[in-house]
Amino acid sequence: MGQKFSAVTGQAVRSGICSCALLVRAPYIVQPWFCQGHASQRTESAFADPARAGRVTGTWTAKGHDVDITGTTPDDEDPVDQLRPNARPGAEDQPYSPPPERAPETPAASGPAQQAAEAFAAELIRLRNDRGLSQLVLARRMGYNKSYVTHVERCTQAPTQPFARQADLVLGSGEILSGLWCAYHTARRTDRRPNHAPWSVLPAPGTLERADGPQSPREGASDIAVGERDCVQVHRTNPPTIPIPRQLPPQPAHFTGRTAELSRLDALLDSEKLGRLSTVVVSAIAGSAGIGKTSLAVRWAHSAQNRFPDGQLYINLRGYDPDPPLTSSHALGFFLRSLGLPAERIPQDVEAMEGMYRSVLAGRRVLVVLDNAATPEQVRPLLPNEPGCVVVVTSRSRLSGLVARDGAHRVSLDVLTPDEAISLMREVIGCDRVNGELESVIQLARQCAYLPLALRVAAERVAGRPHLTVGDLVEELTVEHNRLDALAADDDEATAVRTVFSWSYHSLSPEAARVFRLLALQPGPDISLEAVAALAGVTPGEAGRQLDALVAVHLLAATSRGRFQFHDLLRAYAFERATTDEPAAERDTATRRLFEWYLHTAHAALFAFLPQHPDMPIDPVAPNCQPLEFADREHARRWFTIEHGNLLAVVRHAPAANQHTIGWQLPQVIDGYLAEVYHATERISVHQLGLAAAQHLGHELAQNWAYCHLGEAYEYARRYDKAIACFRHALEIAKKIGHMFGEAAALIELGSVCNKLGRYAEAADHSRQALSICRVMGHQRNEGLSLRQLGSALLGMGELDKAMIHLHQSLDISHKLGSPGLQAFALQSMAGVCRERGQNADAVDHLKKAAALYRAQRSDHDYAEILIDLGTVLSGMDRLCEARESWEEAHAILTELDFQQAALVSKLLEHAGHPRTSGTSDAAKDQP
Repeated sequence: MGQKFSAVTGQAVRSGICSCALLVRAPYIVQPWFCQGHASQRTESAFADPARAGRVTGTWTAKGHDVDITGTTPDDEDPVDQLRPNARPGAEDQPYSPPPERAPETPAASGPAQQAAEAFAAELIRLRNDRGLSQLVLARRMGYNKSYVTHVERCTQAPTQPFARQADLVLGSGEILSGLWCAYHTARRTDRRPNHAPWSVLPAPGTLERADGPQSPREGASDIAVGERDCVQVHRTNPPTIPIPRQLPPQPAHFTGRTAELSRLDALLDSEKLGRLSTVVVSAIAGSAGIGKTSLAVRWAHSAQNRFPDGQLYINLRGYDPDPPLTSSHALGFFLRSLGLPAERIPQDVEAMEGMYRSVLAGRRVLVVLDNAATPEQVRPLLPNEPGCVVVVTSRSRLSGLVARDGAHRVSLDVLTPDEAISLMREVIGCDRVNGELESVIQLARQCAYLPLALRVAAERVAGRPHLTVGDLVEELTVEHNRLDALAADDDEATAVRTVFSWSYHSLSPEAARVFRLLALQPGPDISLEAVAALAGVTPGEAGRQLDALVAVHLLAATSRGRFQFHDLLRAYAFERATTDEPAAERDTATRRLFEWYLHTAHAALFAFLPQHPDMPIDPVAPNCQPLEFADREHARRWFTIEHGNLLAVVRHAPAANQHTIGWQLPQVIDGYLAEVYHATERISVHQLGLAAAQHLGHELAQNWAYCHLGEAYEYARRYDKAIACFRHALEIAKKIGHMFGEAAALIELGSVCNKLGRYAEAADHSRQALSICRVMGHQRNEGLSLRQLGSALLGMGELDKAMIHLHQSLDISHKLGSPGLQAFALQSMAGVCRERGQNADAVDHLKKAAALYRAQRSDHDYAEILIDLGTVLSGMDRLCEARESWEEAHAILTELDFQQAALVSKLLEHAGHPRTSGTSDAAKDQP
């Protein structure tokens, strides 16, 4: 078993290049529900908040210790119900057996309702097999218990309307099952003869019985009933629904022309619909910067969205931003979260994420818009295999590799025709004014080189000055064009764009022009209103007024409520203006204000996200810095998620901006969030940068923190040699500067890695040293972690009595602190001791309680590891049916998270007489 806790935090202008967009409808290739790659190991802070969304209450008793399991119910499943769906008092030693099959009904009983139910069951089985899904996997995706799916397919349980709707959604079957349910419902209402046998009574999904008798389910309530040796039973009235993403940006204003291109995109989609559903279709929209690729893609996507009832995904891949392009792994993670997968269920390996992404899209009709891609390699992992899905990708590159290898259809964009340009001017400036000065408008369009971006900016400039004639404004633009043309050797389109930008920029008020320049200093992809206020050193109200002025003249885009971003050409021009017009000292001061705002807002978010996190040695808040405040954990999580890209960009840019203090402090502050969302490679990179910043400053305490967090990142990535080296560096520094907390944390982490490597004597030595320091400090949480690591080491050394003493002490501390994660941590090791003693029934108890706690915390990988051990113990007790259930549940989880572990579980199932390998199609699994 891997360590699940951290002793530190434990949780955290035309250049001749073309552009492309992809429209993809992929072949139907059933993907097995497994992902290759290493596990995403969930970690819990030694000071983490035990509260989660949705309360779970109850108490277990273990060897005289009351174990509080206050936590949360997961959104997708009951905590331990998959172990024994019919758990009840006194049934702990009995293998699970489903309710008895109904006896064959008499002809009188085999009426229309029974026939309708059999039709529903047959169609459900057909759809599930077509998708290659087992009953267990289907149940998990729907948020139901496997036993319920089994009984519906056997016609021993009536289907419900919510079940039918959810099955349609997950299986991508339109309304087939909902229609069959309506037929069953109608038949049952009319089929009420006395001889008609009622359906077998099972608990409705999410309304299981308590140990002390039936309970009335409450809408939206979640309660846990627990017994001395029972499973945990969760009451939940409604299963979760898979979210339907609606991520398209707003339709572009004043969209003009492109009739031929829109028609071609429609024709490509229609041709696929008519008969080539097994081929991949890629449409490439080629054109230079500012030519309107995104506007065309978004306009077409809005017109076609009704053909994609399962949603629309959108992401800007930032292929030509100053920063590195968005990686495929980041895009896949964003899409998987948008499709409803919790962060802990998303693997770290890109290939594993690809498999999961394509599996989630199986049977669904989703439109995917990938904007501003750089290369085919950035795009390919984001192409579904589902024939109902279509992908549109825009890029300045021609993406010839996708055309040649993936069957792309390229739609090339050129500048607007003169007539289309005049039409655009009419929409913005007004028909009367255009018709009254048509020659001047034609000259204005020509000076804009008929580029849509330049035309929109120029038109807004004209519309905003009604007291001047168009001819006067054309003369101004001509003067500006001649000035820039004399200074640059760009081609006509580049000069046209810079001319229009310069013309509009010089018409701004001094305050708006300053904000425009300073916005170029933001290293991330977008920016919030509050961050702009910090950057400019003004109030949010003043920042909002200047942002509105920039948006009004198309020098800035408002992407969503309170968030803004540049077109990449405008960003480049703004940086040019900042370098030319803003003194270097002012640029440095503005950058420091912005970076400090991100640091202190992230710090505030950290303590809402993990309230028990230890204090961190960061600089105090400056008097003029106004960081955001956070109401609760979910508020903080949303902010971290939205600002994820900006926070990483600040870390990357801090050295170049000479902000080395923020460069080492910000990685430590965001580690708790990064640990929870499982970006292992990203986390390592962030802490490498943080360590480099600390070393640049010669700050030893900073280096201690950085080495500890970098070591944790390596540990969770299973790069143990590098982890040990980092922890030893951290330990050496902590001893040198007398930092007891850092010394104990490094020792605990060394004990953890040594336990994982089977070096138990070393682990025990490190843990004893850590325990002594924690007791001197009075640091109970890390004392509990030290005791657990020491107990695990003694278990490995065969000193069972001593191990159990230390583990009970750890359990006592975890109960006192109200830490369900630490409780599960201790119970997991206590089960190992009991098993070695031959006390299998006690081991089962401990493992079931730990499983309930891990599931309540939505810690799927930890939960699956518990199920593996539970199955092993049950198998040794000849309770093979229950053992197989535990291993099957573990396999269903690990095939999504950890291919290596899933393969091991497959071997256990084979040995138990239930053949299953990672290469076996799920279509044959769990058949009735």
